[in-house]
Amino acid sequence: MYDGFQFTSFASLGEEVKKRTILVNGPFQVALDDRWRIGYVAAEKDLVAAMNNIQSQSTSNPVSFCDKASIEALNGPQDFQKGWVAEFDRRAPLHHRAAQQDAGRVVPAPAGAFYVFPNFSGCYGKEDTRGER
Repeated sequence: MYDGFQFTSFASLGEEVKKRTILVNGPFQVALDDRWRIGYVAAEKDLVAAMNNIQSQSTSNPVSFCDKASIEALNGPQDFQKGWVAEFDRRAPLHHRAAQQDAGRVVPAPAGAFYVFPNFSGCYGKEDTRGER
């Protein structure tokens, strides 16, 4: 997170909210390589069981080395992330400025990644500079 922003998980807001929260994540998004398609879900037991029933019909088991790498990614050293966060912190304003350059686009500054999510509603019904709709 940037600028001292503190992340708060929905699940930490109370037992009732926790029961209605579904966390979907993958260790390689944070630690290694997001091309290694393995992930996990944390939710109420009945919901996870239903998700497993559906998933078991559409995919097969992950490659065995990904299981072992996932454990290491989650339990191993995390100090490398400080360098990553510093680099993302450097890049985020560049992405934000580039995304804001078109008139009519509102782009909130990212708070914890370099992804931007432009709001184009100010452009609806207007013609672009080439005269097209």
